Amino acid sequence: MNIMQPNLLLFCLIYLVLIRIAWSDYSFEFVLPDIKTLIGEKCREFSEYFCLTKYWTTKKNHRNLHWNDTFSIERLSFEWYRGLNWFSFQMDPSGCCYYQTRVYMIYGHRRGISPENYIRKMTNFKSSGKTLRHIKVRFDDELCVNVINEIGFGSDNGEVKVRGGSPEADFVLPSTPAENSVTTFEKSNLREELNFDWFKFNVICIAQQWICDKYPVNASNLKLS
Repeated sequence: MNIMQPNLLLFCLIYLVLIRIAWSDYSFEFVLPDIKTLIGEKCREFSEYFCLTKYWTTKKNHRNLHWNDTFSIERLSFEWYRGLNWFSFQMDPSGCCYYQTRVYMIYGHRRGISPENYIRKMTNFKSSGKTLRHIKVRFDDELCVNVINEIGFGSDNGEVKVRGGSPEADFVLPSTPAENSVTTFEKSNLREELNFDWFKFNVICIAQQWICDKYPVNASNLKLS
């Protein structure tokens, strides 16, 4: 029995290491068109609903880097940036493709992800595996709420991280032309109410209907206003 205990402990440690290697942290990042923030104002020049900014992951792939990765991501970005609301806020009056190329080189190329696979991940709007990870907010004195201007969905990282705002206030998204009323998200139930299905149905697919056509939402996850 005493001989087996160290072996069992070693087995458990190896198992945990293998699980850690197989698991990866990842997130899809969005900016919302809140005109009272600089980046939100930039986003609103292109969309009144949302701007996708990047996909990132901690997982590193063992892929040889190719000399034409830059050219490939420029071509793919140009094909997809309008359909994804993946706009460049810098040096590209048309919205493409300096920023997209830079994002890929940092968050894709360095992680061993090919341009084709990075775009495949950017266009995957399945709801499974996308929990609310973090938000950036500002406190609105008139409405007494936290207005969300940046949001990320991805792997579960524990509690939702909130940057800025008031710790006592609930949350709202910036207003959009499609809204008849404002949905308030309670701080005590934020992750459950502001889930990816709700965000996809009420924000993303209003601007890009093809996404809900290809990746339907689960109606039971949609919070009523």
